[in-house]
Amino acid sequence: MPTRSPADLKWMTYQTYLLPASPTAGPLKVDGPLWSCFARTPLGGVLALHVIWAKMGGSDWRTVLEKQIARGPGRDLLVAERGKLPVTDKTGAPGSDGTFLGFRFLSASKDEVTATILVRTADGRYGALTASVVWEDGDWKLRPTLTGAISESITSVSGTDGFVLWGAGSDSPSVS
Repeated sequence: MPTRSPADLKWMTYQTYLLPASPTAGPLKVDGPLWSCFARTPLGGVLALHVIWAKMGGSDWRTVLEKQIARGPGRDLLVAERGKLPVTDKTGAPGSDGTFLGFRFLSASKDEVTATILVRTADGRYGALTASVVWEDGDWKLRPTLTGAISESITSVSGTDGFVLWGAGSDSPSVS
């Protein structure tokens, strides 16, 4: 499993999110709201986690859900619960709502990756969310929880210790 940021790291913008990407690990295909074709590696899985999780927050959520959410009971609940929420696309400068800083693998195989994603919120605090992707139909798909959530938990953390940071330790990504 990777213990450092990929050498070919780049940042892609989606609404107010800066999302980590890699020309070797993905996404290799960008088709409107669907960013896909991730490597079947732990790094490809963690990159897919970032992308799919971020895209479930805006108006593209139905398209993303149809193509990039794993089948199962959690998916059915996610459809029902997400449909009750208002749809608003985020506006503002990239990173204005917070920044993805890094990740920590909890488990990884060729068919499943579970990781904790480190974020810095707009007010400068650190948070971590845990989520999983599974390999299904030739790409990584986000696996919702059995309660229909897109992540298992979101908690406050004191800093970056224990996380692999994107961009060789930099906590200030920029678009390249």
